Amino acid sequence: MIEDLKSLFEQIVQHIEEDDPQGAARLLAEVTPADAADVLRSFNHEQKVAVLRHLSADTAASILSELDERSLPDLLDLLEDKEIVDMLDELDSDDAADVVAQMEDDQAERVVDLLDQVDHQDALELSELLRYPEDSAGGVMAKEFLSVRRDQTIGSVVAALRKMDEEDLVSHHFAFVVDEQDRLVGQIPLLKLLLADPLARAEEVMTPDPLAVEVMMDQEEVAQLFRKQDLLSLAVVDANHRLIGRITVDDVIDVMTDEAAEDMARFAGSSEEEIGETSVKLISRARLPWLLLGLGGEMISALVISGYQENLRERVILAFFIPLVMATGGNSGVQTSANLIRALAMGRFDRFRARRHILREIGVGILNGFLLGSLVAIILVLTHQDPKVGMVIGLSLACVVLVATTVGTIVPLILHALKIDPALATGPFITTSNDVLGLLVYLGLAHKFLGFI
Repeated sequence: MIEDLKSLFEQIVQHIEEDDPQGAARLLAEVTPADAADVLRSFNHEQKVAVLRHLSADTAASILSELDERSLPDLLDLLEDKEIVDMLDELDSDDAADVVAQMEDDQAERVVDLLDQVDHQDALELSELLRYPEDSAGGVMAKEFLSVRRDQTIGSVVAALRKMDEEDLVSHHFAFVVDEQDRLVGQIPLLKLLLADPLARAEEVMTPDPLAVEVMMDQEEVAQLFRKQDLLSLAVVDANHRLIGRITVDDVIDVMTDEAAEDMARFAGSSEEEIGETSVKLISRARLPWLLLGLGGEMISALVISGYQENLRERVILAFFIPLVMATGGNSGVQTSANLIRALAMGRFDRFRARRHILREIGVGILNGFLLGSLVAIILVLTHQDPKVGMVIGLSLACVVLVATTVGTIVPLILHALKIDPALATGPFITTSNDVLGLLVYLGLAHKFLGFI
């Protein structure tokens, strides 16, 4: 499949270089929208627009929804409002809202007004979705859902389903049952609808009080709910429990991917926004604050070393092991915090057993520190170094690993308790703090046990 895609890419590039967007579009129409979007990403915006204009509206719309958010605004600026509306009319409401959200306010207003002339209901749904925060359940839900009255017969529901387009039905897993005020009271799997007695009423075969989320729930909480309950779709309700939308597992996968990318960027002391960014200035601005934090921490480390310069002159071998102590401590801290942050992000951390978790990590730090410290001490003694120096370096390493593990455990928990993203605790912050603490422990123990003045 990869080789086929590579061959396709080469053929499309050839068509683009020959100024034949129609030929490129013909090839793109043969692959999935996701693969087509991957191919288009390497072209400039003018080339993308030229190819999209030679595709059918539904195919172009599917590809447009798969393109990365960074390139969408510039691409949409090059398309005519009428072309955008034709594509939006082919998309599900949630995908259409994602596209419009990337536009400038004046362009978005023009497009929604033009869509209102084409399909008033679609324009109303799109306007409603755009009002919800991007990171809320309302920001990822779709307005396309199947709802039936609780007193409807199964036969009438099935008859209505048979009149629907097959493409509209394929992503639906449940028919949601509502009362006279449109409040959610139950749901029925589509398979159960087909097998039920046609004369039975919906309320007789439904699963009552189904799981649902409020429209303002954070998207991360929604994703955790999908993971814990193994859900395929989920109803979205307003404050009065009225059914207003649904979220499907494909939307949740996108949320998980975005959150993972954000956490990984923060883990590295950067930001997700720089992915795909071409501006040197913007990338520098995203990274510089974290580098400055690291620089400040390392300046403190330098001051710590300068305070022990007489010690280091007398025992030069101590200087040789500073990188070993600092790196091992930093690795231990990042290792511990990364595992904890992953547990917090996936909702697998039991806050009622936080004390047990902290004690367990401290125990791991003591064991690893003892093993690593003993190994270094034995190596130094076997290489004919002063046994006293070997013991001090080994003891220092054991203490530094313990300190780093403790810091890597406690700091993310504190940030999480303060409602601050614990991913901020990793990368430069953890590494820098462990460097400073590690040096203080290492040189402090050396000063005490080796009898320096």
